[in-house]
Amino acid sequence: MPDAERITHHLQELAASAVAGRRVVLVCGVLAGATGRIETLRRNGASDVLVLALGTGTGDLPAGDDVRCVVCPGAPIRSIADEIRVWQQFVAAPPQEALDALAAFDPDRTALALCLLPVTLETYQGRDTLGGRPPAYTALEDKTLSLDLWSAAGVPHVEEAVVPVERDTLRAAAARLDQGHGTVWSADASDGMNGGADRVFWVRDDATAATAYERLASYARCARLMPFLEGVPCSIHGIVLPDGVAVLRPVELIVLRRPDSARFVYAGISTGWDPTPTDREAMRDVARRAGAVLAERHGYRGAFGIDGVLTADGFRPHELNPRFSGGISTIGKGLPDLPLDRLHDLVLRGVDPGIPASDLEQTVVQAADAARYGSVYTVSTHVRPGRTTSVLVRRTPDGLRLTRDVDAADGELQLGPHLTGALVRYTPRAVAPGPRLAPLAPEVFALADRLWGTALGPLAAAPAVR
Repeated sequence: MPDAERITHHLQELAASAVAGRRVVLVCGVLAGATGRIETLRRNGASDVLVLALGTGTGDLPAGDDVRCVVCPGAPIRSIADEIRVWQQFVAAPPQEALDALAAFDPDRTALALCLLPVTLETYQGRDTLGGRPPAYTALEDKTLSLDLWSAAGVPHVEEAVVPVERDTLRAAAARLDQGHGTVWSADASDGMNGGADRVFWVRDDATAATAYERLASYARCARLMPFLEGVPCSIHGIVLPDGVAVLRPVELIVLRRPDSARFVYAGISTGWDPTPTDREAMRDVARRAGAVLAERHGYRGAFGIDGVLTADGFRPHELNPRFSGGISTIGKGLPDLPLDRLHDLVLRGVDPGIPASDLEQTVVQAADAARYGSVYTVSTHVRPGRTTSVLVRRTPDGLRLTRDVDAADGELQLGPHLTGALVRYTPRAVAPGPRLAPLAPEVFALADRLWGTALGPLAAAPAVR
């Protein structure tokens, strides 16, 4: 049995060796996203920190005499795809205020650049760089490529079709693939990476087909079509190391539906949910097989995730996320002192961590099974708060209610700044093993609508059908 304390200490030392005694430039989306990372950098012996961000964000902001923060507002953002494009522009061609801050903070270019954004980046402004990823890894995000991976890995999957974005061609493919619940149309990456269900459409009638076609035609050359899969949205993750794949535990993806809409709403992650032991191992087998193909065919190293649905017939994958995603971050909270994010960055840059994949797997899975975490969140474009507001809530037979009693509260609901408007986030005080968090999400957002006018509207969670 691997020694969790020994492995944690070893990886902490490995992560600290990259930053000890160095100035660090943190490149991130919002300042609030850097706060926890700065505390870790301090523990690891880093000296001064420069934070370059596009906004302030929701939550506690960085503070201290050793930190300088520069906010560089970017172009208007209306969607996740817009946000990803702005992130990429922010690192590839930094605005003048970022360049000026860099020159003043690190004139000899000896600082370490640490990028917290899922962008294509190999070196940041001529500095030693961790974070980001090479173009070949980014290219694997394209949803039209997933079928090749499932086939090569020999994992169960549904039929898919990749077709040009032409009205009649799309409708013909949809008619062939529909198994009774409609079809899902996803954009290719011809206009850049997308995620968070941003360019994904559930087509089940003429109205939703028209919506999907009009949107896809504006930014995609091809689309991936597959049958709509009823069941629990979920994901499975792994980390490709030099000696093999460390496979982690299943994660619930909170993906909600709007009545009479073609759009899905991505709304959070939880490790509370437990599929049956048989389904759990089947999901883990998918990740192990896919990770081996990524390593053998693409020379891949580091973390990845596979999103899918636990259907009546079992887990069926629908997309690959070749990066350190929110699911792995949530899993890692089971062992918060283990620097999985830095492990990913170092392995991606060719560093051998000196830990067998099997030992890392057992350590992380046991910790994640013992301590469950999750949160519900989404973005409202109808309000733009200038600061973070928090309220305590409790669950009652009549739904979520506000409370001032700290001991009676079941969680905290926040509204705060986001690059596209406002972030609405609910963090439960405890996540119990077994149940899904998704059925609570519509109540959370309905309460936010009443309190703050977020206009998220009626939403519904996917049913469990397995």
